[in-house]
Amino acid sequence: MKKNKFSVHSLFQDNRFVMIFSLVIAVIFWASVCIAFSPETEVVVENVPVKIDMENSVPSQYGLKMFGENNYTVDITISGSKYIIGGRSITADDFKVTASTSLVTSAGTHSLQLKVSKADESSNFTIEDYSESFISVYFDEYAEAQANIEVRIEGDRITEGDYISDENYITDRKTVLVGGPALEISQLSKVEAVVNVEEPIEKSTAFDAVLSAVDKNGNELNFITFDGENNSAMTVTIPVYKKVKLPVNIGFSNSPSNYITSPLKYTCAPENVNVALLQNGTETESLEVADVDFSSLKPGVNTFKFKLADISGVKPLAGYSDTVTVKVTVPELAEGVFDIQSNNISISNAPIDRSINFTSSKLRGVTVYGEQSEIDALNADTIKARIDMAGVEIKDGRNTVELPLYIKDSYGCWIYGTYEITFTSQKIS
Repeated sequence: MKKNKFSVHSLFQDNRFVMIFSLVIAVIFWASVCIAFSPETEVVVENVPVKIDMENSVPSQYGLKMFGENNYTVDITISGSKYIIGGRSITADDFKVTASTSLVTSAGTHSLQLKVSKADESSNFTIEDYSESFISVYFDEYAEAQANIEVRIEGDRITEGDYISDENYITDRKTVLVGGPALEISQLSKVEAVVNVEEPIEKSTAFDAVLSAVDKNGNELNFITFDGENNSAMTVTIPVYKKVKLPVNIGFSNSPSNYITSPLKYTCAPENVNVALLQNGTETESLEVADVDFSSLKPGVNTFKFKLADISGVKPLAGYSDTVTVKVTVPELAEGVFDIQSNNISISNAPIDRSINFTSSKLRGVTVYGEQSEIDALNADTIKARIDMAGVEIKDGRNTVELPLYIKDSYGCWIYGTYEITFTSQKIS
């Protein structure tokens, strides 16, 4: 079979090919004319970033660092064919802007000359102008100092009426590591947490505070970081107290079960106190001035004095009593004295790398109060002790530790007084 040969001449005999070919040529010609004869125009490219390369720079060789603003930008005016630079075709990525640090050999503020160029030198536009020829940058050696934080309150009144506050502010940190230029750090006097109270408060309130490092004249230092960060925010809680008059009472701890349902009788003098009570969102109709441990009670009248200032959340008021006298009456009871065998003392959380050995086989003279029938039923084996070594600092040789004693299966007896036991300890090789 005879094959047809390809012929350019035959293509141009095809009207459809001629129409398509003519259209392509027309488009190419039109684009060439647009490019060649497009009018010249100017465009401003905004916010082109400035690069300051500190690695292996002259300042770095002198131990200097850059402080303050580090996001410098310039606006660049360019000219060229409207077809090339019009619209959004030219961006900040088409430029290279650098700041020269070659003359920076000392601490202080320096003017750095900017060099602006095309990222690709073959780009078909011309740089006509730029908004900045120099930028001011501060250089210095880096230094640090640890400082206590002082709270400063700004506002006309923190509280009013029966509400008062004090300066025992609650903060989420007490000290801060201040970093920055050596010259600024050398002038550091203190760090303040500034709290703005816009109107009086009636309960303890947490505020957002801003840290400020200041010199001896109260002027704020520049280019400072706190704990390695630029974030200077922290939280300050202002405690608020309300002046109240409340009846007083006491509680009991380590009570035998019989005395939980039938507590001992007691009196308080005065029966009511005038104090300032911390406002933490809870309501109270009386004030518990103490928690009396049964180990401090013996038959007869037991007298205790408690200072109101020792009670959490309570402030004594000037002109009123700051002490409460409590008298607890214990009925006449039997007394028993026992010697406790060391094998009735258990130990928990003992260090595995140490030996623990009691220096005596028994603890002598443990006093117990209770009804005669219960005392008669007790023996040394019913009094036990448990020592938790987790919170005990143990050294080589002799050690003394308080011994928590308890009575097994007793309803009306308790152990009077506190006791200690001695043990020796050595590292196990």
